[in-house]
Amino acid sequence: MTTTMKLYEITTAMEAILEMVDAGEEGWEAALRDLQGAFADKAESIIKVLRMLAASAEAKAAESNRLLASSKSDTAAANRLKSYLRDNMEELHMEHLETTLFKLRLQNSPPRVFVADAKDVPMKYLRGSITLPWERVHLLGLTKEAGEPLVDRQAILENYRTTGQAPQGTEILQGKALYIR
Repeated sequence: MTTTMKLYEITTAMEAILEMVDAGEEGWEAALRDLQGAFADKAESIIKVLRMLAASAEAKAAESNRLLASSKSDTAAANRLKSYLRDNMEELHMEHLETTLFKLRLQNSPPRVFVADAKDVPMKYLRGSITLPWERVHLLGLTKEAGEPLVDRQAILENYRTTGQAPQGTEILQGKALYIR
């Protein structure tokens, strides 16, 4: 009877035997021995399944890490090939190329601001707060925790579009991007 019982049924039966012991009834020893053996068998079976699931989870995690590393490698290789193609098209001053399957087009990427040193950027392009030896100066009411000024890159880009000049301490970077259809 105990071999086909579920673990919770064995537990319930063992609790009933403990109540028999508390009540002072006799004949509980043999039943308890049978139930303890059945409980041990069930526990052993559960641990086998538990170990199998843990090993499966570990194998899946390792496979996931392997696939992620492979994906990153493939993405990097694809980016290198695209850069290689773009660089060669730029060298040949080839703006467009149409193959039987694809259309390739070189286009200027949006300009972006590179800040070499925020200390060299003129005050009118700074936001946040800076600390001077004698007081704290707030610019436009914005602050950054470290007290370092924030460079207003949008204002620098607007200035660059109108004047064609980048403020001191900054550089405007613009490359070409390859678009493939």
